[in-house]
Parts: sequence; C-alpha cells; structure tokens
Amino acid sequence: MRALIVGPSGCGKTNLMYTLLTNINGIRFHNVHIYSKTLDQPKYKMLSNILSDIEGIQLFTFYENEQVIELEKALPNSVFILDDILTEWQGVCRSIFARGRHNFIDVCYLAQSYSRVPKQLSRDNTNLIVLFKQVETNLKHVYMEHCSGDMSYTGFKDFCTSCWRKGGFNFIIINKDCECDNVLEELIKAKENIKRKYIALKEGKAEIQSLVTGTFKPIIELLNEIKNSTLDKNIHTNNTEDLHFYQINELLDSYSIDKTYGPKLQPNKTVRLGKKEIKLVGNTKIVDDTTYLLTQGLCSLIFSKALKLYTENDLKTYKSILIQTSAHLTSDSKQIKKGGNKYRDIITRLFPSGSGLSVQLQKHTLQYWNDPNELISR
Repeated sequence: MRALIVGPSGCGKTNLMYTLLTNINGIRFHNVHIYSKTLDQPKYKMLSNILSDIEGIQLFTFYENEQVIELEKALPNSVFILDDILTEWQGVCRSIFARGRHNFIDVCYLAQSYSRVPKQLSRDNTNLIVLFKQVETNLKHVYMEHCSGDMSYTGFKDFCTSCWRKGGFNFIIINKDCECDNVLEELIKAKENIKRKYIALKEGKAEIQSLVTGTFKPIIELLNEIKNSTLDKNIHTNNTEDLHFYQINELLDSYSIDKTYGPKLQPNKTVRLGKKEIKLVGNTKIVDDTTYLLTQGLCSLIFSKALKLYTENDLKTYKSILIQTSAHLTSDSKQIKKGGNKYRDIITRLFPSGSGLSVQLQKHTLQYWNDPNELISR
C-alpha cells in the first residue's frame, strides 16, 4: 500500500493512522517506522505504549531526515509513516514510494496540502488516497491526476462536497487498485438503457409512467413505505411521523434539492414551504387543510432544482401550491425570487410579469419642395 492521507490541521489524519494500525481490520505489519517532526503527539505515545507490550513488534521513530533507516536495511512487512514533513528534504519519501513495495513495505504519507507533496515518484506512485476537506487548488490536482478519465470535474467536486459538508471529519477514499471491470460494465449498460429510453421517448413510443417511476425511484419507495404500512392506528401514526421526517430529511439532504423555491427543514423538525408548514401523509401532501395528490412530476417540481418529467396537471397543481404558500415570493411579497433554470422555465411561465403599454406610431405625410418659387406660390 502506498497511501496519501491529506487534510488541513486538526481534521483527523493522525487519528485515522492510529486506527489503521491498532484496529483488527487495519494494516498488517511486524515493524512500524515513523518519521515525523511531531513525535510528541498523544496518539504516537499511545501507539508506543501499545506496541511495547506486544512481542515481535518493533517501533522505530525518526526526527531528522538523516536518521531515517535506509530502505534496503528495513525489515519486510514494515509500515513507514511520514507525518508532517513537507518542509523537509523529500528524497527519502520518493525512495520509499518508488521502491518500498519491492521490499514488502507499506507507506503512509500524512500531509496538509496535496499539491505540496512531490508529484514525481510520490503522488504518481500512490495507489490509495484519503482526502479530507480540500481547497479548490488541491482538488483540481487530485482530479487531473487520478479521476479525469472517470468523471467530469463538476461531478467529482459535487461528490466530494456532498461528503465533506456532513461533518468536519468526513473523508473521501480513492482506491486505484480496486477491480473496476464490473463497475465499468454496469455503467455501459446504464448508458445504453438511458440512450434507448431517450430515443423511445423522442419517438413517442415510451411509457411516461415507467420512465418517471425509474427516475424518482428513491422518492416513490419512501412514499410506498408509508402507504403500505400495516400497523395499527396508534403505531401507524407514530411510524408515519418517523418515516415522514426520515423521507423529508433524505430529500432535503440531497444535492439536487431546490434551495430557492423548495421546502426547508426547521429546527423543530417541521418542514416549511414558503410561509406554510407542509406534511406528507401516504402519497399526499397537506398544506393547511388542502390535500394534494403527489405524483412523480409534482415531486420533481416541489423538491428538485433539476426538473425531469411533469405533466400540465402537475404544473397547475404546483402553481396552486405556490399561490397558497408564497414560496415563489420574497418576504415582502412584492418581488418574485430569481434563480436559475427553474425560474426561467417554470416560475416565469406560471407567473408572467406585465408587458406594459404597447407603442403605436402615428403615420405622418411628409412633403418637400426643391423649388423656392413653388414654395412661395403655395
């Protein structure tokens, strides 16, 4: 393993390394070599106390570059930990990354900045990357060097952001040695299915209901859990509330949620759309005393900023909901909120603004004379 663990100070890099060394499902080793300028960290002291009581396991620590053991003299089945040494000479690190695997040596490089880790022989030889929250510059380097052939940068950035925003200690793992054949095969099949459905839809041969069901499967499954509940009335009521909150929480946590016109989760676990509290009961949506039947198209209009398929009836129902909740208006109820494609394609269509008075030009008859005598005679 040639691992690179990258993240800002205090994100949990050392704690992760400690867990990998002490957990039963972690790294297998007989010897541990730690080269660090911060050997007095509590985790390393705890590690020393633990390993000192285990027969056959040795721990070696190095504070200066010149003290690091030569790779040829290191025992097999060893782990090299390079921690907080970006400001030191990187020749030792390059050597371990380039030739360590031939000596059955694992290496873990802990750093605060991905772009500061030497690219040649270190970053290029990495087969496992653990990414804590990164700035834009580092994220672009990671994408260009490891992910550019698999996905777009926007998709990669959105994926990372959706993970990191859930907590300061969350991280992304890029495993370059995993088996990707099956994944690639499934992606190719999915691409062909999407292409086939698109062509069928364009030619008018597809069943809209089937396509919409597949598109909004996560929402439909959650609604069906509530609808098909067979518990008694009291238990059903409690579970419905739990499922309702779980469903709403999942939807609001989605990256595609519409944060401009969509529902918002309140501190008391209620959900508000505009000025009104909303509830989901079975396959219906309740605003005040008005009940709306939820369809796939209506769910898309209410929750999503990336709209899929919807009918004219869905659009009319959505307009009624907006009028009732004022979700499309600002707090002063005077100016319509503006935001992206949904405003252009939906809001302006449902609530067109006035066009003003039409301008009508009067026609004038113009006469001219090019002879002064003719002008005098007139």
